[in-house]
Amino acid sequence: MHKKFEDISIAEAENMTEDIWKKIFPEEKDSDEDTSFREVSHISACYLLWEIKKNPSIKTADELYKAYSAHVNDYLAAIVENLLFNVLDVPEVWKRFYLIADEYTIDDLKACVLKTDPNLSVREEVPESIIDLADRMLEISGDDRIMDANPILGSFALRSMRNTGMGEYVNIASEDYMTPITYANIYSVVCGYDNISYVMGTDRNIDKVFVDSFNVSGKREPVQSEHSARDLWEEFPDDEYSYLYQWDLSAWAIAMTNYRGRVVSVMTAGELTNKSNEIYRSFLCENGYVEGVIALPDKMFVSTWVNSFLVIFSHDNKKIRFIDATDIYHPIRVGGRRVNTLTEDMMDEIYNRYKNSSDAIVKAVNEISETGYNLNPIRYVEKEESSLETVELGELLTSIKRGMTLKASEMDKYISKDVAYKKCIIPSQISNGVVEDQYYYHAETRNQKNDCFYGDILLSKTGSPFKAAVFNVYDAYLVIGNIYILGVDQKKVTPEYIKCFLSSKKGQEEMRRLAVGSGTPILRISDVPKIRIPVYEEKKQKAMEARAKEIVEEMELLHTQLRSEEDELARMFDEE
Repeated sequence: MHKKFEDISIAEAENMTEDIWKKIFPEEKDSDEDTSFREVSHISACYLLWEIKKNPSIKTADELYKAYSAHVNDYLAAIVENLLFNVLDVPEVWKRFYLIADEYTIDDLKACVLKTDPNLSVREEVPESIIDLADRMLEISGDDRIMDANPILGSFALRSMRNTGMGEYVNIASEDYMTPITYANIYSVVCGYDNISYVMGTDRNIDKVFVDSFNVSGKREPVQSEHSARDLWEEFPDDEYSYLYQWDLSAWAIAMTNYRGRVVSVMTAGELTNKSNEIYRSFLCENGYVEGVIALPDKMFVSTWVNSFLVIFSHDNKKIRFIDATDIYHPIRVGGRRVNTLTEDMMDEIYNRYKNSSDAIVKAVNEISETGYNLNPIRYVEKEESSLETVELGELLTSIKRGMTLKASEMDKYISKDVAYKKCIIPSQISNGVVEDQYYYHAETRNQKNDCFYGDILLSKTGSPFKAAVFNVYDAYLVIGNIYILGVDQKKVTPEYIKCFLSSKKGQEEMRRLAVGSGTPILRISDVPKIRIPVYEEKKQKAMEARAKEIVEEMELLHTQLRSEEDELARMFDEE
């Protein structure tokens, strides 16, 4: 009993595809050839059977070839010929192939093509709600020429065609990507899309481009030479030490567009904030190509909780607009994991907020330059604070120092619990807002530039969350690793007050606003003084500082009690 297309599961489709191939070539043994090539060959066979089923007048391999050629260009027809027609020219194979079509329905064969995994890549496809939002941001119209900038026709073009039904979708054909382009072409034919074209070489009259740079990585080597911005754009920076494919691919996409063109690129926070990418952000901002950035919720991808961003590029922009949409999402479960998605109403809300100047944060390029061309919207979006007054942390500090840098082998050699002259602190010893002090440093120190003193605040450089503690010991300890040592001007504020703010929800949000990096946030030493600390009128400020001191003292007491109980538990069953 045959099922309708929508009732055929992925597993059933994949099993049918494998069975069909075995029926065509029963003598074939397992091959160690490229998995994606083998899978696409199997899917292509199902597609050709679909053509036979759809066109009963087809009786010979030559007639099948003519029918197929009517749907695709000569370049791709030649690819399928290389994959299948050499064997189908054998009369006995063709006879067997033709008779197999009678065993399956059109829905069966359609499912084999559309539901079998071609194993083209291990990367995760961009979630459909991000594609749908990108569609809105691209503002596709009926006469647009649209491109998916990645080397193969990915999920964007197929999803976008379903969404809009407008425009012509253009893809760059390349012999280097014969297998995925073949799959994309037959997929679109079976879906009924006829507004896809393939071009060889460079076409620089594109109106709208989608770029998935969230799923690409690597230095120096772009996926193919046609996709290098420097081949099209001589002015694009060339820095062999910091070149990353993510920015090169986005810049290549911009270079492919005409003057009214738009590009939407999916990126991570790292591309938008890291120092190594600043040269590219600077070039694109200063030359007016960056129109805006939208911060999306975390957990949009199944495989990572890292936040994704939509970067919108166009031409002749004097200012850049930012939208924080991290709090707009609808939670669902995929494969047992909770992920976030966007509903149609949510996408409309984000689009309208972006287009409405009163809902967006708009910054001039010279303001962006002062932050190292940081393009993370969280850096610029102001939270409503009911007129709460703030000061920058730098105004309350007397010094900012770093922990000493040691190699892992040196830490193993010089740090232990064995008693020595100098005690030391490593990042793992800042725990629950308290500094632990079990370790000693077994080597000479020449100066005190990495030492902390009574009343200093220790703040971790990396955070999820950032860790902060007040150092309340009168001896000087050596600080090692990714820790900042903040000397506090205690004539202005107490260290306990600063520590409590840094550990609070608002303090963590403030540090994430300034942080860089796509995974674990990193707070650069130059941004520490820019942390905004709330201050109150004198009476309330003193009450807040007194309460902060009580909280820190209570935390230290509880920590001491906990360590005592843990020590007793460890010895509880020792033999007397």
